[in-house]
Amino acid sequence: MAQSPGAASGIVCRPTKVMLCNQETYHDDLHKFYIDQQKLNREAALAFQGQQQRVANLETRTNSLESAMDVQKKINSSTAKILEDLQAKTHGRKMRKGRQKQRRAVQQRDEGISSDEGSSDEEYSDEESSDEDREKICDDCRMKLRRLTQLMDQQCKM
Repeated sequence: MAQSPGAASGIVCRPTKVMLCNQETYHDDLHKFYIDQQKLNREAALAFQGQQQRVANLETRTNSLESAMDVQKKINSSTAKILEDLQAKTHGRKMRKGRQKQRRAVQQRDEGISSDEGSSDEEYSDEESSDEDREKICDDCRMKLRRLTQLMDQQCKM
């Protein structure tokens, strides 16, 4: 039997049923705490794995969105280039038509044909209306080109 610090006074400490019961309760509580701690650790590990999976999914989405943005930028730049080419072609046709008109006018003056005759007026009015249509197309192309370049700039900033 062990003596307590107060053994000098002659008091001897003997284990009692209450002390043994408290010790068993203590061990049970300690065991429950240990089991609860293990459960918490497992739950934390599962939560961490879930977070890692979410991060991996977000990275995958980010990569796919970045590649989609690259493809969209290429499409936009190709569209802008096509519109510029179309605008240049339309402008070139307009210039050729203008030169053709000038040549006809010079030829008619050289031949002595007046430009006031009805048949030539109708030709010119048809050409003028087609030129106006081309002007509208050119204006539309210019507006679309400006809008596409603005959209490309906005996407590049993102």
